[in-house]
Amino acid sequence: MKKRRWIFRAFGVFLAIVAVAVAAAIVLNSAAAQSLPFAMGLRSKLTADYSQEGSQGILGVFRLSIIGDALRDLGLTPEEADEQTAGIKIALNDPVPTATALNFEGDDPYTPTPTSTPTPTVTNTPTNTPTNTPQPTKTPIPTSTKKPATATPAGDTISPVIADPGVISPLPTGFASCNAVLTVTNARITDAALSSGIKYVKLKYKVWDNAESKLYAGYIYSAPFSLSSGGPTGSGWDGCYDGSMTITISPGFSAQPDYIGPGPFKIKVWLITEDNVGKTASHFFGDYTMPQNCDDPPAPTPTP
Repeated sequence: MKKRRWIFRAFGVFLAIVAVAVAAAIVLNSAAAQSLPFAMGLRSKLTADYSQEGSQGILGVFRLSIIGDALRDLGLTPEEADEQTAGIKIALNDPVPTATALNFEGDDPYTPTPTSTPTPTVTNTPTNTPTNTPQPTKTPIPTSTKKPATATPAGDTISPVIADPGVISPLPTGFASCNAVLTVTNARITDAALSSGIKYVKLKYKVWDNAESKLYAGYIYSAPFSLSSGGPTGSGWDGCYDGSMTITISPGFSAQPDYIGPGPFKIKVWLITEDNVGKTASHFFGDYTMPQNCDDPPAPTPTP
């Protein structure tokens, strides 16, 4: 009896040792994240099928235009439906974030390290690449605005008017020197509607000999006057101007090397204005005179 008990005890110890060895192998194999020898045998050989039950066909072409149809069926106007459809199309073009695949081999999961990305600068270069733009909200459709009237309306058919030539100083007179400065203040210019606006207001002069038989120069103009007050009045114009002009006669002015006429030079002075379509008006101020020797060449310097 004692011999049989010893055999049973030895066999029990042997079974316990085998059980411990098998358990240790399983634990060590799992710790090493290796597939069990029988793992592949337990996997299904069928291919995953996530289609709807009873579905026999494939999804055909999806027309985005049905989005607009659906929005119009909900009561939106065609313009509102088009705006919403455009926003949905932009949203569909946005990139979709992807998920990190699981790792069944026991490796540590890969976690990307975030890095700072430079903020892109805004440029005026157009691009066809869709941007991360939020879906637009309902906004009123902009109404068309009238273009501003051009500076030269086609309806300007009336010439400007010198309503008041202003005050010229000095008044027409004879100058003892060959240089003179004329000034004009408060020259009032009007232009009836439809006015294209006033292009300039100036003084101009011509020079004759005393008998007015020979012209020594063409028209000579001053710089444009400054607008001192007024200007556009609705579709017309009413403004006052100030300005000046210097008259100079020096050697070489006339076609002759030396004017030796019977009297002084005669200078005729006008105020002139022009609008933006080329219509003009003028006012004659009068005659000024300058000595006949203003164009004489310098006297030769006597030599010792």
